[in-house]
Amino acid sequence: MAPCLPQSTPPPAIVLERPAEIQAGPARVIAGWDKGFVLRSEDGRHELAIHGLLQVRGRAFDGADEARDDDFDLAVMRLEFEGRLDRRWLFLLEPRFDSSSTKVDEAWLGVDLGESRSLRAGRMKVPLGMEEMQPRRWRDFVQKSLLAQFVPGEDHGVGWFQGSKTTPWQWGATATNGTGGAEQDDAKELAARGVWRPWTSESHTLRGLQFALGASWGSGEADLGGKDLVNEAGVAFASLDDEARLDGVRLRLDAEVAWSHDRHEARVEWLRQSAELSDGVLADEAVAQGFSMMLSRMLTSHAKSSYGFSPATPLDDGGAWQAVARWTRLDLGDGWTGSGALDAASDPGVVDSFDLGVNWWAGPNTVLRIHAVHTRYGDAIDIGGENVDSEDALLLGWQLHF
Repeated sequence: MAPCLPQSTPPPAIVLERPAEIQAGPARVIAGWDKGFVLRSEDGRHELAIHGLLQVRGRAFDGADEARDDDFDLAVMRLEFEGRLDRRWLFLLEPRFDSSSTKVDEAWLGVDLGESRSLRAGRMKVPLGMEEMQPRRWRDFVQKSLLAQFVPGEDHGVGWFQGSKTTPWQWGATATNGTGGAEQDDAKELAARGVWRPWTSESHTLRGLQFALGASWGSGEADLGGKDLVNEAGVAFASLDDEARLDGVRLRLDAEVAWSHDRHEARVEWLRQSAELSDGVLADEAVAQGFSMMLSRMLTSHAKSSYGFSPATPLDDGGAWQAVARWTRLDLGDGWTGSGALDAASDPGVVDSFDLGVNWWAGPNTVLRIHAVHTRYGDAIDIGGENVDSEDALLLGWQLHF
């Protein structure tokens, strides 16, 4: 996530005077609220913004489905510390917490090269996938789509980023370990994504239209043993063999179209991943490809996009209501079983997911999501000893962010 720290003077703030005996550099610090808690030196050279995200989730499954257990859990709890020193040096630290451990989603250092350009090194978001690049706090669904599990997410490496959500062109390119974590061999994965917004005029009807293309390529080895494939209720419908490995080239291609206008938003994404997989005996090229189509309409007089609500229609105490729908299709090629990575009894061939929900944005910093998800499998699969060709779930997500 790129720092998007405000450069204008924030709303009414607390001014902290430094004792004369320890004054060095700027004499005053401005503290206040500007889409998060902000500390800024009076001359604007140094800045620190503190953000947070807390999501709790409840899931109830069809009573006839004995293979699933209803549950309630903490989906996400994280803090974000982002800022700049001497105007040029950038940083982002994003730790994530759960009940028993702590991990780091992102942690990188960067340099601002001007004109919305930056060079970064550390653990960062790999530029691939529309849903993955969207700020999590503004997503409209309790769970990510079926396609999201095939995009890189965060990884260690270096990256170049240029442009912003308001510029006609925006793109990023990274060279990372290709494993999502620690390096396992000397291979690297290259990824790039470019976004084009043909119309950026404030008054143009198609101002919110954008097109994007992305790709990643890498060659190496990585252990995939026991990795789950999950549906849009966030539960596994298949697990890879304990000996499953990436053993060669992995290529991802991604194409996206999105348009937001007034109270409406539509997004379509297509993704294809091909990977050379092996179980130590068998080997084959496994292909996963599919698309996701999403529609959103605000039921109240508020304008919202993938990056939040329009300043022209701020939320009040009554909040805002939103209806959303998504259809995702995932097609797993024959190579998943041909490589031994996936048992034939766990291979659905094609998975269709239908998500229909209502979101209540109770205020600028909290949202309640209520969604019904229907999953349909092309071939019946074994889940907990049962042959299942479809399943239903009711998802509840409550989020607080700042």
